[in-house]
Amino acid sequence: MNKNIVFIGIDIGTTNTKILAIDNNNNITYSNSYITPKYIKNNESYFQIHKLELIFENTFKIITKKYIIGGVSFASVGESVVPIKNGISICDPLVWNDRCNYNFSKNIWNNFIKEKNEFSNLNEFDYTFSIYKMLYVMDKYHIETPDYWLPLSSFFCFTYTKEAIIDYSQCSRTFLLNQNTKDWNKELILKFNLFNKPIKIEHMGYSYSNKGDYPFFLGGHDHMVAAKCIDILLNKKTYILDSVGTSESVLGITESNKPFLDLKQLSTGLSFSSNRPYCIQGIHNSGIYIENLSKDLGFKNVNECINSLNPKIKRNNFYDIKFIPAVLKANGRIEFSIDSKKSEDKLFSLYVLLSLESKRMINNIKSNLKEDSDIIVVGNIIKNSVYLSIKASIVNSNLYYFNLEELGCFGSIINVLEGIDNKPLLKKIIVENKIQTIKPNFILRKKVNITK
Repeated sequence: MNKNIVFIGIDIGTTNTKILAIDNNNNITYSNSYITPKYIKNNESYFQIHKLELIFENTFKIITKKYIIGGVSFASVGESVVPIKNGISICDPLVWNDRCNYNFSKNIWNNFIKEKNEFSNLNEFDYTFSIYKMLYVMDKYHIETPDYWLPLSSFFCFTYTKEAIIDYSQCSRTFLLNQNTKDWNKELILKFNLFNKPIKIEHMGYSYSNKGDYPFFLGGHDHMVAAKCIDILLNKKTYILDSVGTSESVLGITESNKPFLDLKQLSTGLSFSSNRPYCIQGIHNSGIYIENLSKDLGFKNVNECINSLNPKIKRNNFYDIKFIPAVLKANGRIEFSIDSKKSEDKLFSLYVLLSLESKRMINNIKSNLKEDSDIIVVGNIIKNSVYLSIKASIVNSNLYYFNLEELGCFGSIINVLEGIDNKPLLKKIIVENKIQTIKPNFILRKKVNITK
């Protein structure tokens, strides 16, 4: 029996890891989701790469019973990097947002990096960059300089191909990319003796020459892989991407051979290719606020909270709902100025506050783009029509989205299809995914007293 060819996209997130396979007719032939394996050691969070390897290997075995794998690509969180020596990993990587290295990183920033502009693609300190995790792990565990450090999106390709390659988006999050030369900042690498062997920098969709058991194609940072998917579907070179999940990131992408540099409060980098610079701003705990409020209100999980309270928020076109002034605390909790017996008022108020943060970030990004830009929303928020309507109203702009819940997976599949130049399937994906629009609700704007 002849087997059909399928293309696999894998998205390794902070909370969940998702796997998707489609055939040449854009039919989903395999879909699964796993809790991303992590563990706590000495109050520090680590990704468990061996368990992830087992998940992927078992998945490939299941798929190859019925299909031929035509290509695999990974998207993953940024900043978490695996040290490799003699072809094998030395230890598991720190989770990207773990604050264990904060004070250590602040010291490195203040004493070695802050005043040296040639090292910097950010004017503000950000402890999450990979360079700080490299130095922290080397110092704490007394490991000798590894051959390579690779993000998860590159590491799992390395396990099959033994080729050390990183894409521009992940390299940007190491703090070691010279955005002008589009190459490694060799001075900084030598200064800290970070790795011994060259790591090639390439665009997403780059084909690994050593195919291993299956053809592998270079992926990247999960937000940028989602942006790559939007780029194909939207067919525009400049746009704003608001990615809402465990964290929220607002990303502005354009087309230029010159990078964004020296932007206050914004991180900058190169996205899925060297001529697609981005600027970005984010909130690390946006999804945690909703999780914590759901628990505080007595719900088992976020979905139960949303399903119960959203209809009450929306009742009579939001007429019955009340906004309660509150403050978003750094620990992922919301502090209300007055108490309310109505749980729906509290959830509505949190939606408003998070949307105000989105508006602030979107305005910052807009001011650095040279043209008016559509705002595309991605992530779990697209399943929450009430939150979307509130966000559009606060931002006072149409928001656009595609009915693709697994953008990281689809973006990874697009990397495969571009790598093998499968234009017919790319065209079919574009035709079958139409853009959706959410418009501002002016009753909502009046309710929270927003006039501009």
